[in-house]
Amino acid sequence: MLQNRLLRRSRFQTLTLSQTAVVCVKLEPGEAGSGFKFVNAVKGGAVPAEFVPSVERGLATALQSGPLGGYPVQDVVATLHDGVAHSVDSSPLAFELAAVGACREGMRQAGMRLLEPVMDVEVTSPEQFVGSVMGSLSSRRGVLQSSTRDDGAALTLRAAVPLAEMSSYISVLRSSTQGRASFSMRFARYDFVPLNVQEAVTGQRAARAAGAV
Repeated sequence: MLQNRLLRRSRFQTLTLSQTAVVCVKLEPGEAGSGFKFVNAVKGGAVPAEFVPSVERGLATALQSGPLGGYPVQDVVATLHDGVAHSVDSSPLAFELAAVGACREGMRQAGMRLLEPVMDVEVTSPEQFVGSVMGSLSSRRGVLQSSTRDDGAALTLRAAVPLAEMSSYISVLRSSTQGRASFSMRFARYDFVPLNVQEAVTGQRAARAAGAV
């Protein structure tokens, strides 16, 4: 996800083929869950109407592979503010590639953060195992939201936990509670990955990509 607004100008030009295009694009964070939104704010025909869809397509393409480990970028508002077209040497492909270049360079300069899905997790456990359950959730970057006492000697804990940390949790829960606890979870929201985790994730992804070459 973008952290800052940025205005970026990009030129695409080839030496072997007569192709040229210039676009000036503003990138800014959108509302959570809004996806990609394209706005054409060009005035005076600086970018001919037949090339505007190519700019939008180039921006959407660039957002499919962001600078952080190649993960897609979401919730972005991209505004086409200006551009330059040549009466002979411009083409849809030239404008599409100019938009790709502007978007990729803009993302690198704007500052990026990874998002991850966070789950609402509900664990029901006999009271004697609650300390172990809370410790396990905390070790998984969980944040306790509430606890309620059910009928009998059971407590229900509710916590927000990143989905990435819930792998094999059922086995851990059964082992630590003698199989007497149960849990459920559902998607809650996307949230920022801590910077240390972001660095580890992107580093591992880059290493795998390098090993595949």
